[in-house]
Amino acid sequence: MAWLTFVISSIILVIAAVKLAQYGDVIAVRTRLGGMFIGVLLLAGATSLPEMLTMINSFRAQTPGLAAGNMFGSNMFNMLLLA
Repeated sequence: MAWLTFVISSIILVIAAVKLAQYGDVIAVRTRLGGMFIGVLLLAGATSLPEMLTMINSFRAQTPGLAAGNMFGSNMFNMLLLA
């Protein structure tokens, strides 16, 4: 059962990645901002999505300390890794 879930999730991920790239190209052409700029924005949004969902779930579980730690920890790690 775990393999079936993995295969289905992988297929959905590939389809979503292809669609995201196509829509990114359309947005870049329509806004005339450039493909690289739109790509960076979409990549930033996609990589921040897990932290956002963790923060939402921690607030729903009434553990704001977990949300704050996740926010500061992930941002510090990203800055140290990319800088």
